[in-house]
Amino acid sequence: MKLHPLHEQDFPLDLRQDWLWVVQQLTRYGPVLNYKGDIWIGSIQNTMNKIQNKTGTKIAKKIYALNCKLNNA
Repeated sequence: MKLHPLHEQDFPLDLRQDWLWVVQQLTRYGPVLNYKGDIWIGSIQNTMNKIQNKTGTKIAKKIYALNCKLNNA
């Protein structure tokens, strides 16, 4: 949930591609909808339920690297 309020424009130009990669990876499978068309499981939770540990590790490393770069900027 800490990543939800962040948007592409919140990042310096040189880090936006990294951020967009993280978002794409975290939302790869999209949300699961109920019979009314409402979101039952969010896209991040749905994706995390389906990805391999290796992929989750890559995403976590990219998020950590982004955090380090932002703290050093």
